[in-house]
Amino acid sequence: MSDTAALADLASRSIKLQVNSQDGDVMVNLDENVVHVAPTTGKGAA
Repeated sequence: MSDTAALADLASRSIKLQVNSQDGDVMVNLDENVVHVAPTTGKGAA
């Protein structure tokens, strides 16, 4: 499952997400669900 699809599964009308970033890795937590996101650099970014 892609990072985006995993995040979409967490979406609801009213949510409180916790986002942690460490050593280039991003973790998004909602209750007991955790999604690890690998950031990428977009075209034209410095």
